[in-house]
Amino acid sequence: MVAAAGRAPAQARGLDAGGWEDAYRNGRLDYYDRLDELARYSLLAGYVRVLAPSTGTSRPRVLDVGAGTGILRGHLDGIGLGEYVGVDLSAAAVAAATARGHAGARFVTGDVASLDLGTFDVIALNEMLYYVAEPETFLARIEACLASAGVLVVSMWRHPGDRSLWRLVDDRFPRIDRVEARNRANPVNRRGWWVSAHRRRDAATLTIDDPA
Repeated sequence: MVAAAGRAPAQARGLDAGGWEDAYRNGRLDYYDRLDELARYSLLAGYVRVLAPSTGTSRPRVLDVGAGTGILRGHLDGIGLGEYVGVDLSAAAVAAATARGHAGARFVTGDVASLDLGTFDVIALNEMLYYVAEPETFLARIEACLASAGVLVVSMWRHPGDRSLWRLVDDRFPRIDRVEARNRANPVNRRGWWVSAHRRRDAATLTIDDPA
C-alpha cells in the first residue's frame, strides 16, 4: 500500500513499507498515543462496544488494519473479544504492539491484501485508508474479510480529498452512523476526524441493543 498524492495528508504521501518502518523507529508517529488523539480512539472503541452484539456473536473476532503500536486494542479492554488481530506494514510497530502484552491479541507484519486471515465480525480502518494506492480494490478485499453480519468502523482525518474516499466506503458499505470529532486545543488536529460505522450491503436489517 502506497499513499496516492492528492488523496492523502501531506505526511503520508509516498510512504511505502520502508518509509513506515523508518517513521515508527524514529518516533515520528508517537503522537498517535497522545491525549489529543483520544477522541477518535474513544469513538472507534464505542462503536465496537455497542455494535459488536449485532454481529450475532458474544465474542467477536476483530481485525485492526494499520494497527500501528496497538493503541486501539488498549481501548477495547472489557469488551470480551473472541480474538483480536492487528496488521501493520511496520515490523517495528508490530514489535511495540506485541510488547504491550494485551491478552488474546495477535499482531502480524504484512499487507492485509496478501494475508489469509479468515473472516472477522468487526474490522477497523483507523487512519489508514488514505494511505492506500487503490482504495476500491482494497475495500473489496476488506468486504471479503467481513462476516455476513459484520461491522466496519472507519476513522479518517479531515483533509482535502477525503470526500472521494468516503464515497467509496459508503457505496460499498452502507453507513450505520457517523460522528465528527475535533480537538481544538491542538492546532494540528483542529480540522478533526470523521469516525463512522458501516455494515455489508447484503446484511440483514441491523438490530442494536441499548448498552447496559
